[in-house]
Amino acid sequence: MTLPFQKILVAVDRSPISPQVFAQALAQAQVFHATLILLSAIELDYHNFSLNPPMYAGGEAITLSQAAMEIHLAQQQQERADGLAFLQDLARQADAVGVVTEISQQLGNPGRSICDVAKAQSVDLIVLGRRGYSGLHELWMGSVSNYVLHHAPCSVLVIQTVAAD
Repeated sequence: MTLPFQKILVAVDRSPISPQVFAQALAQAQVFHATLILLSAIELDYHNFSLNPPMYAGGEAITLSQAAMEIHLAQQQQERADGLAFLQDLARQADAVGVVTEISQQLGNPGRSICDVAKAQSVDLIVLGRRGYSGLHELWMGSVSNYVLHHAPCSVLVIQTVAAD
């Protein structure tokens, strides 16, 4: 008999709901003796000055200094390092209770990254959080959970929280 969930992907992002999302995924992994894939997806800021060509005001190019671009790139590097440390801490917690883990850190659109990793790793269940945005706030911020629900190649468990709008 094959257990229903052999690989569980948990998407975490260091938001306030992440501990609850991780706890639920860890509990599922323990029940089903599943491998837990810890995923952090970091969206690159494509609207940032360092990734776009110069803007023009009154026909003259407005450029930002090399120092400003270096500061931005250093901030991105720090975010990736912090994210990796966060995933490693979660992996230690899972290991302490006997759950086998893998770590994945992806750069790009979080919803697409989650679905792509789930497909590539033949995941049986995705666990992620939902901040509870609605209306214009959800439209503006986007909804990773909504994207995953509609594009995932497997079952999805969404942990709900209520956002303070």
